[in-house]
Amino acid sequence: MNVTQEHIDWVIANPAIFRGNSRPSKDEKLYIYKIYNEIYNDSRKPNGCGACLRTTVEGISKAIEKHNK
Repeated sequence: MNVTQEHIDWVIANPAIFRGNSRPSKDEKLYIYKIYNEIYNDSRKPNGCGACLRTTVEGISKAIEKHNK
């Protein structure tokens, strides 16, 4: 996993997305997948699937929590 300070800062700046209280914009969704792919060296892309987005957001949250321990 490769969590950067930029990833952490963006998550902190967008708490509603990571609490599930906000629907991310198209640009935010693209950035969420960019962060996920950088952290996990993956190639996920937004596909309109709400459960997929939620899983991606949860993956980012878990990686950052693990990084901060």
